[in-house]
Amino acid sequence: MDDEQNMTPPEVARRIASMFDTARHISGWETAGEPGGRWGQAKVCRIRPHRVLHVIGASEMAERLRAEYAAGTVAGWSLHPMPDTRTPLHYYRDAFRALDERGHLTGYKSLDRHGFVWAEEVRACPDDALRAVNGVGPGRLDRIRAALATDIAPMVEASSTMDTAATPETATPTHEADVTHARQAASRLRERAQNLRDRADELDDTAELLLRLAHRA
Repeated sequence: MDDEQNMTPPEVARRIASMFDTARHISGWETAGEPGGRWGQAKVCRIRPHRVLHVIGASEMAERLRAEYAAGTVAGWSLHPMPDTRTPLHYYRDAFRALDERGHLTGYKSLDRHGFVWAEEVRACPDDALRAVNGVGPGRLDRIRAALATDIAPMVEASSTMDTAATPETATPTHEADVTHARQAASRLRERAQNLRDRADELDDTAELLLRLAHRA
């Protein structure tokens, strides 16, 4: 990995393709770069049996890898296509909660930890590559597909309406700055609240595991 820190995205693109080209390659995914590196981090999987690569992530590394494979600069390999739209995966948090009897983010957390950023990335990912994601089994795979098939437009529109409800139609420049500041503060508060809910879910999972171990003892 130290050597890769000094590699350019085109060099990383060739390295990853060569890894998938080897018969001994058994991992479903390859990692490019590092979170704190110059280009950031991306993950890549192969759309088997084709010589097609699927890149996930929102980093500069991810964008550069997509550009390399799409342009055909890595001989014999191409980029797996995705829609032009980009829907943040976190928009589907409520859909994941609705599919879990305890309201947990089952499946979502695994995707988020792995590096998925956009819902379109997940939809374009083949089942075998998703099953190779840590924490995703057959049951969770079905739940992931179901959650991402949910129509989230009403939820997104409701959130947007809440953000703009207090905005005067004839705001002065000073008021517009105040409104922008208020929206940013509200967004930070929502993000903090969601992080606290995630933490509560993790504590619930830990408590449940401890109870099971106590019953077995």
